[in-house]
Amino acid sequence: MNEQRSEPTSLTVAVITTSFPRYSGDEASLFLKRSVDAIQKTGVQTHIYVPYDRTEQEYESLGAHGSIHRVRYGIFRRGQLAFGQGILPNLRRNRWLALQIIPLLFQLFAAPFRHRKEWNLLHGHWVVTALPLFFLHLLTGKPYLITIRGEDVKLLRTPLRALFGILLSKAGAITTVSHDFEEELKGYYPGLSEKVQCIPNGVTRFEHEQSTPDTQELIFSYVGRVVPLKQPEVLIEIISELSQQSDLTPHLFLAGRVTDEYRTELQEKAHALGIGSQLHLTGSLSPAEIGALYHRSTLYLSASQHEGRSNSVLEA
Repeated sequence: MNEQRSEPTSLTVAVITTSFPRYSGDEASLFLKRSVDAIQKTGVQTHIYVPYDRTEQEYESLGAHGSIHRVRYGIFRRGQLAFGQGILPNLRRNRWLALQIIPLLFQLFAAPFRHRKEWNLLHGHWVVTALPLFFLHLLTGKPYLITIRGEDVKLLRTPLRALFGILLSKAGAITTVSHDFEEELKGYYPGLSEKVQCIPNGVTRFEHEQSTPDTQELIFSYVGRVVPLKQPEVLIEIISELSQQSDLTPHLFLAGRVTDEYRTELQEKAHALGIGSQLHLTGSLSPAEIGALYHRSTLYLSASQHEGRSNSVLEA
């Protein structure tokens, strides 16, 4: 493993995140990779620190653009807290994974600290990274900013809010993706109001084969994590109602990560409503496949209970 060590001569950012694409075509936090790619095009180097998942390289050079460092954090087995359905859903599914929280946060501190001569700015994604950011700032004197999203705001509505207030107090800037979240954060932390600002998500134009959608079909689509929070059961019920009211046969495509258990539960619900053949759980799709699905769809549907500024809605 050949890692270059040199003092940065221009702006170099250490990006600390709990999720990042693991391989070409991976949809895990693809929006974050696109953001990093856009930053790199301006000439800014980025060194990305992210949990190791399964079979990826622990170190990956991005040439002149920076590098990716994947940290191992499991104690007696591989780390299972990150990726999959996400940290909070993983914890709800298996509370024993809470034992991996401290090792994960420690490794997200230790790896960038070892490489502290390579970067001069920290950027954390998701509020849990505030802990390693806070201590990296204290020990290196280098500034940090943090981006907070929908799941984070839900966490800040708990008693943990006071702890995170301390960790955010030294941040040079706090960004979020929704004006509602911006106002909520300012309400929680009035002393940090000047640091909080909303920078809405953007999306990348999809490249896909041009085709004419079949007007004889009713295609409804949803793209994102297929989890209870997103209420796919409601979408299945909508398709069931439409099946009884329309001469055309509606189909529902749910594109995104889904556990085997939840897949079975959704399929059983669809069969019970008589639309088993009209539900399509595609799993994760590549960007090109997602673009084609959007193009083919009659309507895009979302029944999510909680969103910041949904990337998939913007894309659709």
